[in-house]
This record gives sequence, C-alpha cells and structure tokens, in this order.
Amino acid sequence: AKSGRRVSADRCVIAPGTRRPDGSRRKDQRIRAEQLPDGSWKSFVPQDEVQAFETRANRARRATRTIPGFSPAVVAPVLPTNTKKKKTVKAPPPKEEPPKKEPEPQEDPAKRARNLRKKLKQVADLRDKVDGGFDPDPDQREKLLKAPALQAELDDIERKLATL
Repeated sequence: AKSGRRVSADRCVIAPGTRRPDGSRRKDQRIRAEQLPDGSWKSFVPQDEVQAFETRANRARRATRTIPGFSPAVVAPVLPTNTKKKKTVKAPPPKEEPPKKEPEPQEDPAKRARNLRKKLKQVADLRDKVDGGFDPDPDQREKLLKAPALQAELDDIERKLATL
C-alpha cells in the first residue's frame, strides 16, 4: 500500500484521516478498492476538497475583473462629498375615515329579482331548519331578520318589471 493506505481483507482501502484547512481532523475513510494494472490504487479525494467545475469563460472573467473600456489612469478617484445622513421627513399617515356606504350600482332589475328570490329561498330553508330544532348562529339570525325587507324589495322590483 502506497501513501499510508492500508488494504483490508475484504479488498477495501482504508485512507488515513487528514487535517482539514480549519484544523479539524477527518476520520479514516473506508473505500471500495480498485487496483490499477500498474499496482497503484484509485485515489480518493474528500468531497469538501473536490474543486468545483469552472468554465473557460468564468475563469477568464475572474482573471480580468475589469469593466470593459474602463481605464483607471483616466478616472480620478471619487471622494464622498456628503458623509452626513440626511434626515427624511415622514408625512403623517392619512386619517382613517369611517367607510361610507356607497349606493348600490343600478343593475338589471331582472338580475336583482333573481338574486332576491335566491336569498329568500335560503331564508326559507334556514327557517325550516330552525323549526326542526337547529340553533342558528348570529349571522343566520340576522339573515332571518332581513327576510321581510328582502320580500318587500322583491315585490317592488316585480311591480317595476310588470310596468316595463
């Protein structure tokens, strides 16, 4: 065995531990051995020492590190003119006004009538559930209370549709 490597009976090479750049020590590595025709063994490089692939373009870019067309001899060094940080004045946040109730946009009366019929059907179904012993939550109670107003609006819209 060369370079401090030992070969075990099961044909595994045991690479001795090495010291990492930060000073810590690696454990001995047990490697499946493959002996080459010249009598040497395939080498093992710890993963943190394997160099990452770098293209020619990246190598060239890293080597030059200049701005194309830039000549440092022509440009004088730029010194900061103002080192003090400017104070920024923040505008006070806008005062929140209570939301205004906007009037409903004028929509097709037939569409509004269909919508009201649907809501009244939901109210009727809910009323049947309540009659059967269901305990409604506050939103459902509110819906039940709105039923007469919905019916009145539907009657009004149907009257308008009849005159058209």
